[in-house]
Amino acid sequence: MPQDWLQFFPGILKYGATGLSALLFFFAYLLLREQSKKKDSDPKVLKEIRIYMFISVFLAIISLVSSIFCSPKEFSPTEEFSIAGTVKNEDGGIPVGVTIITGYPPLTATPQGKIVGLKVWRDPRGELPILTFNASGYFVQPIPLSEYEASIHDNVIDIGEVILKPED
Repeated sequence: MPQDWLQFFPGILKYGATGLSALLFFFAYLLLREQSKKKDSDPKVLKEIRIYMFISVFLAIISLVSSIFCSPKEFSPTEEFSIAGTVKNEDGGIPVGVTIITGYPPLTATPQGKIVGLKVWRDPRGELPILTFNASGYFVQPIPLSEYEASIHDNVIDIGEVILKPED
């Protein structure tokens, strides 16, 4: 077998079980071809090579069927949600320097504490992110947006008032 063929194997194997079965089938073909060139081929060896080829074809069929029927749940990455709400201190005051973190680029609240311009998307599993708030000297429990799934209206998730509590 020429050494140049080895460079194609990683590219073929990136297709998973389908690529592996293709390589197995190719190797079985090479073995069968070499055995066929011999004048006195052993029938047991030829039978084993054929079984090997059938196994590789069976593996290819299984991987093809599983890729068709076991595909991941579809989601719409373009569906975007706006977050509405207000951030306040426990005493009712407006906090300074609040950063809202969603796993997307962080956003700061307006000087009045309003959440404006925050857009979020579902992850590949179809789940909404978790909001975390960061303010010096304050803390708040993270807010899973999935809890507001039932109240989404016109792609706006209204989380109401978020109360920051002073750290101990």
